Amino acid sequence: MQGLMQIWWSRCLLALVLALGLSWGRPAWAVDEATRAAVRDLGTEGVKAYQAGDYAAAREKLDEAFSVLRTAPLGLWSARALEKLGLLVQANERYLAAERAPIDAEGDPAAQQEAKATAAQEREALLPRIPRLTVRIEGADPATVALVVAGKDVPPALVGKPLPVNPGKVEVTARSGEAEAQAAAELAEGEAKEVVLTFDGSATPAAVATEGEPTQPADGAPASEKGLVARKWPAFVAGGVAVVGGVIWTIFGVQSIDAKGKAEACGDTGSTCDTAAEENQLRQQAWDAGNVATVGMVVTGVGLATAGVLWFTLPGGGSSKESAGASRGLHLGPIERVQVGVRPGGLTLRGTF
Repeated sequence: MQGLMQIWWSRCLLALVLALGLSWGRPAWAVDEATRAAVRDLGTEGVKAYQAGDYAAAREKLDEAFSVLRTAPLGLWSARALEKLGLLVQANERYLAAERAPIDAEGDPAAQQEAKATAAQEREALLPRIPRLTVRIEGADPATVALVVAGKDVPPALVGKPLPVNPGKVEVTARSGEAEAQAAAELAEGEAKEVVLTFDGSATPAAVATEGEPTQPADGAPASEKGLVARKWPAFVAGGVAVVGGVIWTIFGVQSIDAKGKAEACGDTGSTCDTAAEENQLRQQAWDAGNVATVGMVVTGVGLATAGVLWFTLPGGGSSKESAGASRGLHLGPIERVQVGVRPGGLTLRGTF
């Protein structure tokens, strides 16, 4: 009895293996003759559109054909159309799909083998041209951050790793709880850049724009205009102080020179001075006006120096450090506190950056 049961189980196992083998061996492109003819026509139209320079139409037709019949020739031409459109990441994957495509028994085996080899060669030439963008998160646990790069969700395990992206402007968004950070990076073919998104506890950290491209505030005001005043107002205030000092310097300097000239002319023939007391009074006026003019000169110098320091230190001022950081996609935080003072022989600047 036990021997019969073993024979029965062996036969059942053999039947299961044969069934699975037949199902695995069935081609994925099993389509009828009419569908195959329609796909062939669609692929031909796509190749003609590619050769005519209409790469968008070529991509659409070849994508549709390849989705129905995944053969190496269709995959090769579809990848070429994607590459011409600048979609290098998608083109790389399509070349790989063409390279790995199984041989269609109903098609020309030699043509398919040639297409597979060509796809491998063209993919090898494409790989160095694909830009890489590394996104780093600061101020939050990367495992808890929802990261979106170029409209695609990025798994937490890939945060901080070089990500292949298409050339051009790449938008980056990260969300941690209620806080959100944004950035944009412009990448050329074969270029590698890094973007750092910082969560500093604010509800919505300021967006980071790289390559000198301004962001657009929610109220519609140009960021290049609104952001300049909002972030550099201390520099404008210091410049205003310098202007006031310059006016004082000019007015009282002229008064001092005028009074001094009149006092020195008192001893000349025909002078309007009647007494020595009047001459002394003019000299005192010249001295007092000169002191006020000196104060105005100092205020002007301090104001100009402070305005210059603040202009090139505060974010958005176009300093070489900030421009270099922007070109790498780095977020340069604002100055939290700045103290400017005057000491004998120079200007002091203290602050938290």
